[in-house]
Amino acid sequence: MHWDPESGRMSPLEHALVSWLPRRRWFAGGRRDPHRVEILSAAELTTDCAAAGALVVVEVSYSDGDTELYHVPLGQRTVLPSDIGSAAVMTAADGVVYDATVDSGLMGSLLAMIGAAETSGSIGFCPEPGSWITGCDPIPGRPLAVEQSNTSVVFGDRAILKLFRHLASGVNPELELHRALSGVRVPRLLGSIEGTLRGAPVTLGVLHEFAAGSRDGWLLATDALHNLVSGVDDGSAFVADVELLGVAVADVHVALADRLGVSTMDGETLADVLCARLDRALAAAPALGRHADRIRAVYRAPAAAGEKVLTQRVHGDLHLGQVLWAGDGWLLTDFEGEPAAEDRSAPHSPLRDVAGMLRSFDYAAGQVGDAWSRCQSERWLSQVRSAFIAGYSLESGVDLARARSVLTAYELDKAVYEVAYETRNRPAWADIPLRAVSAILGG
Repeated sequence: MHWDPESGRMSPLEHALVSWLPRRRWFAGGRRDPHRVEILSAAELTTDCAAAGALVVVEVSYSDGDTELYHVPLGQRTVLPSDIGSAAVMTAADGVVYDATVDSGLMGSLLAMIGAAETSGSIGFCPEPGSWITGCDPIPGRPLAVEQSNTSVVFGDRAILKLFRHLASGVNPELELHRALSGVRVPRLLGSIEGTLRGAPVTLGVLHEFAAGSRDGWLLATDALHNLVSGVDDGSAFVADVELLGVAVADVHVALADRLGVSTMDGETLADVLCARLDRALAAAPALGRHADRIRAVYRAPAAAGEKVLTQRVHGDLHLGQVLWAGDGWLLTDFEGEPAAEDRSAPHSPLRDVAGMLRSFDYAAGQVGDAWSRCQSERWLSQVRSAFIAGYSLESGVDLARARSVLTAYELDKAVYEVAYETRNRPAWADIPLRAVSAILGG
């Protein structure tokens, strides 16, 4: 097969991946061009369709010496059907190699391998105990059109497989935390694809129950705000739903604390963590420079007050796009974080997640334009923030007023991160978090 690992010079497939990978939405290398691609492993797929396939792991090397690991599911056919022709990676004498996630037959075979608890090389396809997927027949899969840093494949209206692209050693938090949260405000975990790479654990994919008919919180929030400023309704229904969202987030935090434990962090340690993040943000967003001293003062306020910060495993990247309204309540999703982040699995105060959601409400409110709409959106923002805090406080038992200095530090940290992100990726949006930084600092 073309994807078999070779030693010595790069194979034709590895050469093709050098130019193909940087054009993928999920490629994390930024503007750097790979210097070399090396296939490290290939887990063959069991299939009875016209295609062969494998889950391929490659190491991408750059001229500066940096390396990254990527998961690249590949298929091979003699001739590609017209509907997947654009997925081609390379053409060789014995067929075309292409991105396998667009091949419904190969994805169906992948699902069946999880249900059959198969192994291929060092990779295991693992159904969760009691899952309906055990022993299931292949179900054709289709990739979701909107992709971020991963690729999600949906099987009918029953299951969704998240295939991680940019890999890091260790059990992925998406798998670890979903197992810990079984039955608590998350889609049911059905199975996984995991194994070892260079002697360390690695997670290639996680299979969940598909929340058919659900809508994510960002769409609900922006729709609610649009209806409010258009005079369709008064927005009270969404405010009530946001209070329930606060309850759901608290439920997740309580479950994670109970099942994975808690610890403490002194205020100085928290300040050091946040100041290090600020230093990285300043390198990307010089506009933050005029605020730097006051930002550090906010970060050090908990230490000045002698605060001991209760810490535990948290979501870590919670915002409206990571929650689903499933008709009868909220579900939290996407626990994996950024694969290269230093603190992807580090304990933090649960207030980090609270701050992330409060910042997300601000982003939603920033979508309106004219002065009258902004006035209405500011009132809406105040209402949804209060509703979320009320629901969270009631369910968690945490008095957020007493924890104000810690919450403010995390909210400012999130806004600082957003300024750096928007400066790099969407400069036209940078004013939203910059205004937030200024507001949190008191103008």
